Amino acid sequence: MEEKCLSKNERMSRFLTNCQKAIFWLFPFALLYVTTLTIENYYGSSDLLFIVILMIGCILRTLSHAYRKEVLSVSVIDIIVLSWILYSLLNAFVLVPIHNKDSLIPSATTFALYVTLRLTMPRTKTLGKVLAGGIAVIGLYECLLGLLQLYGIKQSNHAVFQITGTFFNPGPYSIYLVTAFSICLAYCLKRYKLYPFRTLIEESRFCKIIGRCIFMLCAFGCFVCGIAMPATLSRTAFASLAVVLIVMFGWRSRKMLMLIAVSTIALGFALYFLKKDSADGRLLMWIVSLRAICGHLWFGNGIGGFHKAFSDSQASFFAKNPDSSFALVAGSPEYAFNDFLEVGVEQGVIGMLFFSLIIILSIIRLLKKRDPIGFGLIALSVSAMFSYPFNLLPFRIIGCVFVAYAAALDKLSLLTVKGWLKIVLPIVACTVVLTFLFPVHSRIKAKVEAVKDFEIDRALRVQTVNDDHIERAKVLSDYPRYMFWLGKRLARSGRYYESLYVFLRGSEMSCDNIFYVMMGNDYRLLNKIDMAEQFYKTAHFMQPCKLYPMFQLLLMYESEGRLADARELASAIIATKSKVRSSATDEIKKYASAFLTGG
Repeated sequence: MEEKCLSKNERMSRFLTNCQKAIFWLFPFALLYVTTLTIENYYGSSDLLFIVILMIGCILRTLSHAYRKEVLSVSVIDIIVLSWILYSLLNAFVLVPIHNKDSLIPSATTFALYVTLRLTMPRTKTLGKVLAGGIAVIGLYECLLGLLQLYGIKQSNHAVFQITGTFFNPGPYSIYLVTAFSICLAYCLKRYKLYPFRTLIEESRFCKIIGRCIFMLCAFGCFVCGIAMPATLSRTAFASLAVVLIVMFGWRSRKMLMLIAVSTIALGFALYFLKKDSADGRLLMWIVSLRAICGHLWFGNGIGGFHKAFSDSQASFFAKNPDSSFALVAGSPEYAFNDFLEVGVEQGVIGMLFFSLIIILSIIRLLKKRDPIGFGLIALSVSAMFSYPFNLLPFRIIGCVFVAYAAALDKLSLLTVKGWLKIVLPIVACTVVLTFLFPVHSRIKAKVEAVKDFEIDRALRVQTVNDDHIERAKVLSDYPRYMFWLGKRLARSGRYYESLYVFLRGSEMSCDNIFYVMMGNDYRLLNKIDMAEQFYKTAHFMQPCKLYPMFQLLLMYESEGRLADARELASAIIATKSKVRSSATDEIKKYASAFLTGG
């Protein structure tokens, strides 16, 4: 009787394990679905489908724990990830309260995905092959699509750039290509070392069919990525690839290390002068971000507070350095173009250390195992120093998968869960994740619907404001385009104080100085000249190369009879070099010149 019960348990355990593995092996296809449907602003149905698939696997994993003599292990990486999310919550609700709680959605959803992955990932030797194969499949798809765009067969997703893949510009596209290329190259080298190409042809009995297929897939992926990547002209991708090659080959010989290092430096200088203004612009962003970090060193400016902190820091920088050569490259970036610095601006040095430590430990663990995924994580991390991959949904998912995989390989567990706890803990984790995800999905769905309604209003050129628009602002308070649209129409209706509030909220979610110009206009109409002057000057120092704030200030000086100040400002307008010349800048300079000559 006992033998029959044991055989039933074993059969049930084996069935659940196989089902759980089958669900997890659907991961590359779910990842393909998410990656090829890049969502610029918010999470959508593809993200929900992805998490639902993983939650099914998590439930099966929990059930398999009940039937198998297996323990739950908690690694060092798991502890650091948990510490970071707890610190983020403490930072948001206690240390630096944030105005917009929706800013927590991306990081909290990513953590929920991490927990799900850790509970779902099967401990099998084929897992690394499945991940490498999935990345290679997506990389091939992206490469082929990019080449079709390059030759004009398919249309790109950007009006200026010809090759973007499924992304909205070549920057993120090139980052994915270099990540896929690094993994494919590392897998091919590792596979070739174990099974030389001659052995693959003559003695195929030493190599499994899946291994050979993935090897050929990765080899083809290296070839196609090597063709498509140079067409993007991405300096970030070339820098990432150089670091990967140094780590991959540099340790083998000093000559190889010197060759790669010299080639990298020469290529770096060439790429710098190829797009000098762009490189100087990124350097300015890093300087301004560092200044913002120093202003709130330990706890940062709050999650979601990057734009406000960056704007204030850039205005302060140019107020103290009005003759800086960086004035011509100053802009209003959406990101810091360095994810590590952006985390530092929002969460301080403590949050930046947590983020950096997770990446570093994951890379070390993967490289010790000689796993190709480690080189992909290196490429992604180096790219994050020059761009903004972790601000985009596909790379958040990919990075989360890489870190969870590194934690799964870590045999030095700090904590092991046995007995009834190994069943209760996953059930509690699943319940918490599901409880969190459903209201988040409802909130995101409401945002997506509100954005659609806003686009309809824009298409119909609605000029009046009603209560529905005010209510919509509560949902889209982190959407600068809507806040600007609403603030302008409130000002036209004479509701200046409401307009000021809306523009102020918009300035907290955008680095664009136009919000400060519009607040200056509102204060001017309210006859608060000192406040208007202050906002105009702040707008000017945020982006000194833009003439519009100075022009509005000139008009105010002229109307107030402050002719001496107006003449000084008109001379400054004429002497200022515009970042982009247009008919508007020509008209402003023409007006300033006419004012000086008394025309």
